[in-house]
Parts: sequence; structure tokens; C-alpha cells
Amino acid sequence: MSKKTLVVIALLVSQLAIYFGASVVQAATLNVDFSASPSSGPAPLNNVSLTAVVSGTATGLINYKFDCTNDGTWDLVVNNSVSTTYTASNLCNYSSAGTYTAKVRVERGVLSFEGTTAIFVTSGPDLSVVLSANPSSGPVPLNGVDLTAAVSGSATGNITYKFDCTSDGGWESTITTATNPYTAVDLCNYATQGNYTATVQVQRGGLSFQGTTAIVVQLPLTLGLSITAAPSSGRAPVNGVDLSATVSGTTTGNITYRFDCTNDGVWDATQTTSQTTYTAIDLCNYTSPGVYGVKVKAERSGSEIQGLINIVVGDTATLAVNFSATPYTGSAPLSGVDLIASVSGTATGNITYKFDCTSDGSWDLTQLTSQTSYTAVDLCSYSSPGTYTSKARIERGGITVEGTASVLVF
Repeated sequence: MSKKTLVVIALLVSQLAIYFGASVVQAATLNVDFSASPSSGPAPLNNVSLTAVVSGTATGLINYKFDCTNDGTWDLVVNNSVSTTYTASNLCNYSSAGTYTAKVRVERGVLSFEGTTAIFVTSGPDLSVVLSANPSSGPVPLNGVDLTAAVSGSATGNITYKFDCTSDGGWESTITTATNPYTAVDLCNYATQGNYTATVQVQRGGLSFQGTTAIVVQLPLTLGLSITAAPSSGRAPVNGVDLSATVSGTTTGNITYRFDCTNDGVWDATQTTSQTTYTAIDLCNYTSPGVYGVKVKAERSGSEIQGLINIVVGDTATLAVNFSATPYTGSAPLSGVDLIASVSGTATGNITYKFDCTSDGSWDLTQLTSQTSYTAVDLCSYSSPGTYTSKARIERGGITVEGTASVLVF
């Protein structure tokens, strides 16, 4: 079994305090697993293949550079590859016994990383080990991490495994067994954020070998949610209410938004998107007065959060007008008649007054004002005897009312 050295680079984003409407964007990362096959054997050890496996969030074409002996000379350069796995087949030859270091350099986007792996050329039995961690990364505290050691090589006999969770020189577990591979279950706990290196030492047939693996402990994943409604209040009916949700925090991935206009347990809209702000347009209608609870849930990468806001719907607005003419009677010709309108009701806002002296459909005066009483002075004149109907139309807060008053000319 080949030896694989796991190299991890992570650009960690420090935890942000979550404020109303805040958002976080994580930096790109570039990771590479580098291995040799075979990674050990008797001299001469020829046709060794080097394999690089690239992962992480960085994007773009990849440049691979391979150096069989880490002597500063690239034995193979491959530019502009679209593949995240590249094997330099049968690249390296080692004629003499010894420990050789092969190196790879990977470049992608603006990031680059170099990793190494060891090749052991022996004149007798050989021993190597690959160490892995499960999980190898996660939010703090990261507890119950398993370490698994897989031994290879021509050495024989029982194997002594020694595990060190933090490479501090203290073995957390030692066992001698014929089992291969061997897993130290729930061995390691990491209470603080950081990059840790675990070590295993294996001994077999008089040989000893060490392997390492990286454990990345991140700041806790967070998810925040803020909700707004437009409008958030009004007089019944309140229709076409928009609900907007904004997600923040360090959790990444697509977001599923769920909206419930009345908090009755039934989602009125569901949308999955990569956007951290989403608006459900004209979603909610409220026909009757009352206080309505609106619930919104956001789900992202296994985490979820929900919030509530209230929509306040008041009684239906009212509007009334008291309309009169002064003088309302007199002999022909009757001139200088005032039309007077007084407005009442719960409707609010500026008032538009429209006056028609004879109700012929043509407004003789239009006036916009905040005053609840308005007099159209000397507006109307009547040259001939008769009974005339004057009219006023009042508009306020989207409501319209009309009133009439008779004028008698004899």
C-alpha cells in the first residue's frame, strides 16, 4: 500500500459578530493530497508514479510541477490542466537505497502550494504507514476524532501502533496487534480553533516508521437571519405584502427560504438560491384587522434558523364629508355663492377637494390641502331661476366620497 501525505491549506475566516443584516464571504482555499506509487521498495526502484489530488474552493486551470528528488529541478511540468487529479506515470527512478523526497507544486488562481512525499528505497524489508483522521476538520470543539493507520511494506510480524493527537511527543494510545489497518476510535479531542498535526509511529520486524495527518479545527459555524415586510402595517385590507429575508454568518452553501404569512404552519412560498437576500414579492394578503405573525425559516448546509415579525392591520379607514352652499337661495342672478366642505373619518393624508357648481361633470375648482375644512369662496354664479345641484368630491388616503347641496334661484 502506498504512502500518502495529506497536506491541507485552509484560509480561515475569523468569526464575525452577527449584526442585523450582516453577511460573510469566505476566502478561497487550495488543498492537495500528494502520493507516490510505489512509495517504497528494494533498489533499484524504478517507474515510480507521482499523483496529486487537488481540492478546495479555488477555481481555474491548474499547473502541476513534479520534482522526483527535491533537487530544485522540475522533472515534469504540466500547465493549464482542467483535471483536479494528475498522475505523472512512471516518472521517477531510484537506483540506490535511501530516503528520497519527491515534491509537487500546484498553482490555481492566485493560490499555490507545495507538498512532499517520501520514497523509501531499501536493500531489505521496508515499512511505511499512511495516517488519516475522521473527521479531519470541523467546528470547535472537535471531539471524538478517529485516527486510522494503514501499514504497508515487506516487513512482517505483529505491529506496534503509537498515536499522538497533537505531535507533542506524548503517545495517547499504544497497542501491539496483527490488525492492519488499525483505528484508534474516538481518540482525539480538540477544544480550541487551530491547525493540528497528528502522528503515528509503527514498529514491525525491527523497523520503525512515522506518518502524520492534519486536522483543521474551525471557528463555530454560524447562521443569522433578518426579516422585513413592506408594508408592515396599514388599514384593512393590506394586500401585496413583500417579505424579505437576509442571511448572515459563516455557514456556506445554497440557502432554502421558507415563508409563512400567518404562522399557521403552512409555507406560502419556498425558494432555494445562492443569494443571501431573497424577497417574496406580493406574497401576503390580509383582509381583516388584526396582528398577524409572519414566520421565515432559512436552511443552509444542515443548519437552520427561523424568525418572526408582526404585520399590524388596522380597521378599515373611513371618510365622510359635510357639504353646503352659502347662500343656498336667492333671486336671479345669484352670484358669489360659496361651497363649503368639511371632512371627517379615520382616513389620513392630504385631501383633494373638487367642486362642481351645477353637477355637470366639469370641476370648477380643484384644491389639494391638509386642512379638513375648505371653502371655495364666491365660486358659483346662477343667472337664471331654477333649482341647481352643486357637488363636492373628496379624496384622501385612497378613499373617495361625494356630497351634494341644492341651490334655489327664483
